[in-house]
Amino acid sequence: MLTQPALHAALRDAAEQPLHLLDADLRPGDPVAPPATDCRGDDLAVVIFTSGSTGQPKGVMIPHRALCNHALWNARAVDFGPNDRLLQKSALSFDASISEFFVPLLCGAAVHLAAPGLQRDLPALLQTVIDQRITHLTLAPSTARALVDDPLLPACTSLRCVQFGGEPLPAELAARFQALLPQARLLNFYGPSETTEDSSLYVVDSPIAQTDGTLPVGRPIDNTRIHVLDAQLRPLPFDVVGEICIAGAGVARGYLGQPDLSAARFVPDPFQPQERMFRSGDLGYWGSDGQLHLSGRNDDQIKIRGFRIELGEIERQLASHPAVAQAVVIPWSSRADDPQLAAYVVLRAGHEHTPISALQRLLKASLPHYMIPAAWQVLPGLPLTASGKIDRRALPAPQFQAASAERRMPRSATEQALWQIWHEVLQLEAFGIDDHFFDLGGHSLTLTQVRSRIQTRLGVEVPLAELFTHLTIADLAAHLDLLQAGAQVEPAIAPVPRGGPLPTSLSQRRMWVIQHFHPETVAYNVTAPLRLRGPLDIALLQRALDLLVARHEALRTQFALDHQEPVQITLPQLRVALEVNDLRQIEPDDARESAARQAASAFTARPFDLSAAPLFRVALMRLSEEDHVLLWVLHHSLADNWALAVLSRDALQIYAALLQRRAADLPPLPIQYADYAAWQRS
Repeated sequence: MLTQPALHAALRDAAEQPLHLLDADLRPGDPVAPPATDCRGDDLAVVIFTSGSTGQPKGVMIPHRALCNHALWNARAVDFGPNDRLLQKSALSFDASISEFFVPLLCGAAVHLAAPGLQRDLPALLQTVIDQRITHLTLAPSTARALVDDPLLPACTSLRCVQFGGEPLPAELAARFQALLPQARLLNFYGPSETTEDSSLYVVDSPIAQTDGTLPVGRPIDNTRIHVLDAQLRPLPFDVVGEICIAGAGVARGYLGQPDLSAARFVPDPFQPQERMFRSGDLGYWGSDGQLHLSGRNDDQIKIRGFRIELGEIERQLASHPAVAQAVVIPWSSRADDPQLAAYVVLRAGHEHTPISALQRLLKASLPHYMIPAAWQVLPGLPLTASGKIDRRALPAPQFQAASAERRMPRSATEQALWQIWHEVLQLEAFGIDDHFFDLGGHSLTLTQVRSRIQTRLGVEVPLAELFTHLTIADLAAHLDLLQAGAQVEPAIAPVPRGGPLPTSLSQRRMWVIQHFHPETVAYNVTAPLRLRGPLDIALLQRALDLLVARHEALRTQFALDHQEPVQITLPQLRVALEVNDLRQIEPDDARESAARQAASAFTARPFDLSAAPLFRVALMRLSEEDHVLLWVLHHSLADNWALAVLSRDALQIYAALLQRRAADLPPLPIQYADYAAWQRS
């Protein structure tokens, strides 16, 4: 178990495994040797829980051998390298996190952790790809569908690989991505969690015809065998649909604590004695092109936006309500490539007036959001087949519940524009201005499409978080009218006097405590190197940095104790000590680059004293007359990596402004330390 000094005491007595201090036991520069281990390939590495047909989640037990096989194959197939950057946005409980974490780290690539909620804010996701120069991105096709209309997608020129998985990939969607991102490879993955995330791969290596079909899922990955079998586990010929069964190194050990279910799904491989294969329940066929194609399921398991769902699990939860006599849940959608859930219930005698909202509350208390049906309908009875089974095909088209019996229609131009946007995004006709967006089948991905259309048609940029608080047309229209009128929706932020100490945030206080007891730690040093090409005026750069410090008071902040509590002290002025390291005399070029890296490493490894500003350092390494590296090191109590990127950009913009003023023979910008407003006016 890896930990930090501040947590060591709390974990020491509770931990069953040896503790290793990241700051002490694993320091950079220490001799690197493989640690002694008795771990074997069959030992358990990961347990990932998926939706279960019994009403309880199934814990898939993945051994080290399977994880290692997948990581080594994926690194080669996806072509990861030390210059790549992957955006990690999957939850740890989602099997896609296996490749998002282990594969880049195996190859020395960078893993950029997505900000919380980035999955829902798709424009922000694309902006992160642009700002962080992300090269590899994993998407579910439903998420990809919401991205193709965003004007930021073509600007993601750093992307060189887009990986699709979790759902069938429509050919026309892949073709649109291919046209918008011609520099990126498109990969279509397939595989259940029970076979360690991926079992096959289809590489899109030629122009795609925009058809109504879906792309194949390709051929098996390394050390994997895929069979298409009939009910008696006999092989089927080309183009004949059967159950997909998967064998080889990626097969999991089984389900945690569920031996009967494990025995039913993990069966002996009839073609390889002493080995097992996993009966996936997925239907598919081998095409004459040698590629595996998907054709649905042989049970009631479905996937929605990349999440695996057992419909029986939802039905059992509904049937547990005292008012429900019968319940059926089916996949349904009024929009292409955006599956929804529809619930049909038969109420018991005496409970006919039970509101749908009571059933929704029951499900929301025990199931994740993607398992809550979007459409509901109360029936006097469920249709039956001749044999007495529920005839799911005979169920009527689901209906969305109106917010009130009398549906109000748009009354203003803003409401009419919003109604039209909802109509296009949700593909619905019968709804009013008081109906709730999510009750009409909307979700976070479609809400981002609403946001994009609002910005395009109404000229108003609404933060996604605000859309989540205005989910009826009537409420949202009133909010937009206020924004368009320039009204102050929130009270103005009043500046706090800077004459005395200021309180710290919770995270600042935590960092201060850790740094106080471990003053030598550099765990909170945030760095940002910038490569500057072209001639550079160092004196002008120094002045730009001084102006930057005048503009941002966080850069003039230090910490002190006030009544035994850490507080912030903002200094009225502070000059930047720019450290210049001239490396121009070092030959050859690779030796100069190596010296720059060593100097940068030493520069970033120096700790900060939080009681003495500045809590940042700036160094300039001169590699040639027109090649420099500007290196920022800043303590995390002042800012994070994102803010440091903003500061770096701000400094270069000020430098550019100074160059323009000098070229125009204008007086230099003054440095106003205490009064930011005066500085801004100047």
